[in-house]
Amino acid sequence: MDGQPAFRFIPATGPAAMIAEGVWSLCLPGDGPVVETIAPDGRCEIIIHLGAPPAARKGGGFATQPDAFLYGPLDRALILQRQAGLNMRAVRLTPWGIGMLTRDARAMTGMAVQLRDALGDTGARLEDVARQAETLDAFAGAAFQLLLRHAAGLDRPPARGLTALMLAEPAGPVPDAHSLADASGATRRTFERQFSAASGLTPGGWLRICRFQRARAQVISGILPLAEIALEAGYADQAHMTRDFQRYEAVTPAALRRAQGGFEQIYGAG
Repeated sequence: MDGQPAFRFIPATGPAAMIAEGVWSLCLPGDGPVVETIAPDGRCEIIIHLGAPPAARKGGGFATQPDAFLYGPLDRALILQRQAGLNMRAVRLTPWGIGMLTRDARAMTGMAVQLRDALGDTGARLEDVARQAETLDAFAGAAFQLLLRHAAGLDRPPARGLTALMLAEPAGPVPDAHSLADASGATRRTFERQFSAASGLTPGGWLRICRFQRARAQVISGILPLAEIALEAGYADQAHMTRDFQRYEAVTPAALRRAQGGFEQIYGAG
């Protein structure tokens, strides 16, 4: 390896696209210690480390991640520390994919659950095929079929209208939870229950992450002043935006702009 990250992504097609956005692989060189940040984006990931896994910040220290796990939806920045390079294969789920694969997505928020515990025999087989497949294409084909069979066994399709709402990229201000419930045709309480069961996040939590991600892309682009980005993204003011960046990115918008992006653009996010 020449010292540059090697990343590849294969999008899901056909029925598998209801569960997964795709599979990816990443090889990162480097000697530790290196500390990196993963910002939440409302998606969950199935991660299989083919080499030594990194450690995630937990309390006042770091705890080594499992070799293979399903990461529930992140609701704050994930801080990782690694001592060496990374070699991994992964499945990036749709925003509602975790709800199609597990019985209680809400209980997994912010948690890395051992893959065999999260998905049973399917998790064990996913881990085996990730390690044995000679190519990422071979892993993709096998992984998609395993996830489709697993989802069919649980019979947990996403709530009516939920997929369209979560995929929408509104041109104006990010909508509020009331408008999402109205658009779904359900009562607010029913919609909130269905939404959380599908994604592991509340509608308000999801929308907050959407607003942060919209602002984050503008901050990294370096084009607009931070105060203008805050208003366009729907924040009350720049201080309001800064609080979300400290929660989801663990740095201020100004610090992120100076850094010109981060590791999570390569690694993915949960």
